Amino acid sequence: MKRKIYFLLSLLILVFCSIYTTNQIVTNTTGISINAGGTGRETIRVYYDNKSLGPYFFEDNYSEIKNLPNDPTRSIFVKLSPDRLDKVRIDFDGADTISIKQIQIKAGPFVIYSLKPDDILRFFILKETLGYHIENGKLVLLATDTDPYFYNDNIDLTRLSICLRIYKLFLFIACTIFFMWVFQRIKYVIAQIECIGKKRLFREIGSGIILSAAVCFMHFIYAPFELYFTNQSDFWFDIYTLLPISISVFLIAFFISIVLFIYFYVRGGRQYKITLILYSIFLICSYIQGNFLLSGLPPLDGTNINWNQYQSARLLSIVLWITVSIGIIVLFKLANFSKVKRGVKVISIYMLLMLAISLTIMGITTEGYQKKGILASTTKNEFEMSKNSNFIILVLDAIDASTFSDVVNANPEYEIQFQDFTYYTNTVGAYPFTKFSIPFILSGDWYENDEPFNEYLTKAIHDSNLLNVLEQKNYKMGIYDQDLNIDISEDVDRFDNLVAIKNEIRSYSQFAWLMVQMGGIKYAPFDLKRFCYDSPRRFNELRTLPKESEYSLFSWSNIDFFNDIPKNDIAITEDNCFKFIHLEGGHVPHRYDKNLNIIENGTYEGNIEASMTLVQSYLEMLKRNEVYDNSVIVIMADHGYDQLNGSQGRQNPILLIKGINEKHEMKKSYAPISYDDLQIAYKRLVYGKNSGEVFDYQYGDFRERRYLFYNYEEDDHMTEFLQTGEANDLNTLIPTGREFNLKSKK
Repeated sequence: MKRKIYFLLSLLILVFCSIYTTNQIVTNTTGISINAGGTGRETIRVYYDNKSLGPYFFEDNYSEIKNLPNDPTRSIFVKLSPDRLDKVRIDFDGADTISIKQIQIKAGPFVIYSLKPDDILRFFILKETLGYHIENGKLVLLATDTDPYFYNDNIDLTRLSICLRIYKLFLFIACTIFFMWVFQRIKYVIAQIECIGKKRLFREIGSGIILSAAVCFMHFIYAPFELYFTNQSDFWFDIYTLLPISISVFLIAFFISIVLFIYFYVRGGRQYKITLILYSIFLICSYIQGNFLLSGLPPLDGTNINWNQYQSARLLSIVLWITVSIGIIVLFKLANFSKVKRGVKVISIYMLLMLAISLTIMGITTEGYQKKGILASTTKNEFEMSKNSNFIILVLDAIDASTFSDVVNANPEYEIQFQDFTYYTNTVGAYPFTKFSIPFILSGDWYENDEPFNEYLTKAIHDSNLLNVLEQKNYKMGIYDQDLNIDISEDVDRFDNLVAIKNEIRSYSQFAWLMVQMGGIKYAPFDLKRFCYDSPRRFNELRTLPKESEYSLFSWSNIDFFNDIPKNDIAITEDNCFKFIHLEGGHVPHRYDKNLNIIENGTYEGNIEASMTLVQSYLEMLKRNEVYDNSVIVIMADHGYDQLNGSQGRQNPILLIKGINEKHEMKKSYAPISYDDLQIAYKRLVYGKNSGEVFDYQYGDFRERRYLFYNYEEDDHMTEFLQTGEANDLNTLIPTGREFNLKSKK
């Protein structure tokens, strides 16, 4: 009787697992694959309705929302419910123009309908007010009022339904066979465990359990925590967001590892030994890779990486993994296996304790265990301006004055675009990268590695001379910067567009996967690092505001801001307005042409020209709404950029200034200006000085201008330089011998 119950229970579990797995696979692989290009800002969703396609669509009536890339060669897949196929509507949100190369309706690997531009017009009904034409093999949709959409009405989807049933049947059979095999393996393992005895089993595989714990701890707890602790200000979440996800991934991986060791042990000593060898190789090589082979790796600043340029690092990694593998295999082959197992256990315990203690100390010294209260930058009042007085700082990331001057000389129309501005060509910035440059621009307070950066940032913003003067003059202030994580404790009500939000995550599974990739930046073999390098930046895509929020998170993307300009009229207010807007500018990757189209093999000059197109559109909007003349406008970069000398040549950013009611042709000043002069200049601009009167220095004056240099991934070590000549001259940029190193807080 008991055997029959076990049999029926096993049968029920088998059927349930097969049905569940089949439905999950079908649901996740049935949908619409579309090759379309917009501007990079649009989203696509697929609606479905068994009864009608009315004008309103609710959240339970569409599949998922995906960002549409500005690249028709890239396909994007949007899931479609297999059970709701009577009508389908494809909707593009936030779009004016869409070019569609191909649409495929798929069930798993099977393409049921493959639609080229002509087929799309026959298959779908376009929205009534939608203009369209076919150009270069793409269907171009032009929206004249609301977002583009199209839907099928009378087209029979029977073929898709039949294919889905066949697909489900074959998947169910395959899943049933697979789970029957799994059950047989489980039954075999259980029988072997009963023969061996549980105590003896776990005693025999104890070394494997400890080894797997060390491997999983290093990769799924230590690696992401280490990167977080040492780069806290680069992440919008805190340790308490990362902790449960990291532990969950660790426990899942640890459990799977134990199951593998048990399975291969009961299969035979040889297979268990091979598993032990593989885990040992993985532990030792990963540790050495992540702690001793980090020099010469690409920067993590978003640069398009040519991995072929890092052959020496790749060769070292290959040599490491081959050498260690041979050494461990020989050790297991020649030495007494019992002694080797004990050695593995001792080394694994030592590694676990060392990593755990190191991580604990690192968290304490970096104050990484503090709960973050971060103000998120939203688009609220992004285009609100005062009819009385405005102060606008537009920061275009990484635009170098020398290259900008060349671009202006090659494009005389830019001199007309920047009439009323004074261009200070001989300007020395403060730092070579954004992290410290932005708070310095706002505050004038030097960061010298004498305190944790988050503490400095909080004080710099709170005590900023510029912001305090603006508050005294009753300015409504907005800071639009997606990466400036200002502490909630000081400035929660100070800025109009910053909101205090919980660390909400759009997708926990994607977050967990990015966390695993984040660890791979250091610990993965060199040839796998390329799949991990963009993970830190992609965390921003998973940040989300509460559903009830009427605003979206601010994005620094050039193209997002550019596309928002024609969609928004300036909202006029009685209050004086301050806007600090940090945009992508010339930052890597270089992907724009002059008209802000995303292209392959873009150039730095192309990014600068795209930035100028963006600025022109913004200035025209201000003029169109009659708020240009009453505005102070500062167009600047956080730092320069040098294509030949890399981070060594970033000391000469652009700086263009227009005062209130200032009218003249574009002027160029060669006065020796420093970002250390900005706070005085801001105050004079607020009080009505024109752009030529805000600095105390004139062309020909000699002065030494301070500049603190550091490498991107080594910001805990700074070197002081003095620029004794022209801003862009590296030969006159002299080290003073002073260094500033971040010390652990006692």
